[in-house]
Amino acid sequence: DMVPVLVAAGYRVLAPDMIGFGRSDKPIERSAHTYSHHVRWMTQWFEQMQVDCHMFCQDWGGLIGLRMLAQHPDRFRGVVAANTSLPEPFGAPEQAVAQRALYASLPVIKTHEIRRYFEEKQAAPGFWYWCKFAAESPEFKLSLVLAGDAHATPEYLAANEAPYPDERYLAGPRKFPSMGPIFSDDPELLENAKAWTVLESFERPFQTAWASDEFVSSPKDELGFQTRIPGARKVEHIKHEGAGHYISTPQAAVQMIHFIRTYAS
Repeated sequence: DMVPVLVAAGYRVLAPDMIGFGRSDKPIERSAHTYSHHVRWMTQWFEQMQVDCHMFCQDWGGLIGLRMLAQHPDRFRGVVAANTSLPEPFGAPEQAVAQRALYASLPVIKTHEIRRYFEEKQAAPGFWYWCKFAAESPEFKLSLVLAGDAHATPEYLAANEAPYPDERYLAGPRKFPSMGPIFSDDPELLENAKAWTVLESFERPFQTAWASDEFVSSPKDELGFQTRIPGARKVEHIKHEGAGHYISTPQAAVQMIHFIRTYAS
């Protein structure tokens, strides 16, 4: 939805499918899908492109893209971060044992319950229930998961199903949620902390674009970007009304163009 708007405005757009998704290769072993692997794969792709560019990163695009930016900060003229985060170390390492025990005790919820578990206070963070659902639910089907999205047309849902001819190829979608650093002893949290040291000195324009009804990332994530990154103090931040979690809309592209022309040209 964003690419045609940006191209019509005269921009070149690079929109890679992550490994395991879309038209990219799909390792069928879940063990192939780790946070560090995906950061490395995407960074290798970016290095081969040899471009200076602007970044739009949403959801996992932030967890991976901002790590990539931390390795090549001079290659990015500006950033728009939409409904995303870059988690850092939290709690004490010994808490991880209790965290894993709690995670193991969680039930596998139903597809229609996912949004409610994110929004309501449960025994554990709603994201943990989503991780467990993706990893273990026998009814895991992308079109069912995405059916409640604000712009989930039949064509959109069919396109999300198309790259996966059978269950074997769903290793990426099934593993991705729990691939994130959700336990306090995850070594990737330390790597994220290193990336934050770069972000905290990133002077180029950095804008947040959050949905008013975002239910996955936290308001603390949005505020953290705005207050800790020097470049975020130079721009006006965006609030999308009723856009839901996935902000990759034509309006987001229009806002991106305005951001580039106003702050980061």
